[in-house]
Amino acid sequence: MRVAIIGKGNVGKALGPAIARAGHEVVFGVRDPESPKHATDDDIPLQTVGDAVSAADIVILAINWGAVDNALADCGDLKGKVLIDCINPYDFRNNFAPLVPSDQSAAKVIAGKTAAKVVKAFNQVGARRAIASPSHFNSSPPMTRMQRRWP
Repeated sequence: MRVAIIGKGNVGKALGPAIARAGHEVVFGVRDPESPKHATDDDIPLQTVGDAVSAADIVILAINWGAVDNALADCGDLKGKVLIDCINPYDFRNNFAPLVPSDQSAAKVIAGKTAAKVVKAFNQVGARRAIASPSHFNSSPPMTRMQRRWP
């Protein structure tokens, strides 16, 4: 499966190598693939966002909330593709002020802007340890009382 990860911040850099190790073809989609700021030793190719998305089966948005509109425009037609939203739409510099209305979610807002099938994932765990190296965890998270009641 070919996976395009849009963005090469903490989440993108953690997901890319993990998905590649699982045997999938991964490409990073960034605004400027020639920029030295994207240089890493992960051997995952860099392409423009549009080129990365055009051949992808799955698109992962690993960007800041403020970049969503530009990224979706750069993606082009997403009809029939699965788009995974990793975004936490909060202003982290302003006491975690929400950036979407309280009756919405980032995934719902994104779904309203694209023809892709939008799913939410990878926004509840830390990028560096949990996504990049899940073996750091010795066990599964403990079950809550509510979960134990379900069959």
